[in-house]
Amino acid sequence: MPESGERRNSLIASIDAIQQLSVAYKLLFREHYSDDKKKYNNLAYQYGARSLELIRLEQRLRALRYQKLPKVSWQHCNQIFFSLVHHNVVDEDYELIGLVGVRKKSDKLRKGGVPKSSARKLYLSVQLFGLLDVTTWPTRMFHIPDGYLDLLAGEGLQIVADNGEELKPGFLLTYYKNEMPPVFKRSDSLHSPLIQFDYTRLYNMLVKDHKEIGKQQFLDEFDESKFSRPLAEIRVVDRVPVIELMILGLTSRERRQKRHASFDDSSLSVYFGFHEVNRLLKDIIAPDQARVGESRQFIDTLAMSSALLADEQKSHMAASWTITNFSTGGLLMSTEETDFSNTIQIDMLVAFTITDNKKHPILGFVRRLNRPNSKQVEIEIVRLFIVNQNHI
Repeated sequence: MPESGERRNSLIASIDAIQQLSVAYKLLFREHYSDDKKKYNNLAYQYGARSLELIRLEQRLRALRYQKLPKVSWQHCNQIFFSLVHHNVVDEDYELIGLVGVRKKSDKLRKGGVPKSSARKLYLSVQLFGLLDVTTWPTRMFHIPDGYLDLLAGEGLQIVADNGEELKPGFLLTYYKNEMPPVFKRSDSLHSPLIQFDYTRLYNMLVKDHKEIGKQQFLDEFDESKFSRPLAEIRVVDRVPVIELMILGLTSRERRQKRHASFDDSSLSVYFGFHEVNRLLKDIIAPDQARVGESRQFIDTLAMSSALLADEQKSHMAASWTITNFSTGGLLMSTEETDFSNTIQIDMLVAFTITDNKKHPILGFVRRLNRPNSKQVEIEIVRLFIVNQNHI
């Protein structure tokens, strides 16, 4: 953040084009599909698989803008797959229209050959990408979940019939009209038909890779041949973070801190990056506070705005920070994004203060970015600790 105008316009146009094309294939699927197995038309599989491919492409394009797959796309993804499962036609290979989520590992693909997939593989790719919240990852890691699915040859995330019982460890659940990724617990809101995902083999492989990394780091001896291929192919510094992100994403978690909606209209000042945070902390304990106050007046004024300059005569308030909700673990804030918005990156160090508490900033880091619409951007801050003069 912020995006360049060219990048933003290109991605928005691409997403819109994919959505329009997807609507066309969904209409064709509905026209040729029938629950009656005697009336089933094989064209329904072609149109259904193509629809799943386009949903996956939409998911990846949106992820480039820190946007999640819309609820309606999740629902259509599940409805189409469940409909194909009804006729037991989800494993037939067909030619893809693009290389999204495909590794160019074969000579045929390197020379321009056409990649193939199936409705099952496309569906599982969408499910795992959403479950792991890959939208918050660096783009260079987007291919890793699919790499593990390919390596495990369809056994990393297996679809099994639902038995109606409490889910065992290593299993997930989804249903026909689900509008989100699979869930870890059964609830009354889940309506049949339902299916389960067995991810135990994937989880065990990730744990094995994680242990191998720790072992090699401890011994200071590195042998990439002992890692799974998707892990061995990425940068050394990325291996531990991506493995831990995947293991965390496959772990059922419950929020410990209660979220509170914010109705406070106090001005929020946010300082991004180590340089600004370090300067703020040093100025707080400087002996000559009168001099420091004068020098910081301009800096603190800028910190109350999410944009360095006004955009198209918009008011200052349009670029101010708003606290959406907060807990003891952090806060969610939002602002209107402009071409002049502050540069923000995931994992960036931040400090924030409220108008009446300037001497006690709270430190944190950017955990995720999200664009709920074309104008707004949400920034999730994980709190590190409260700073006061006794701690410095």
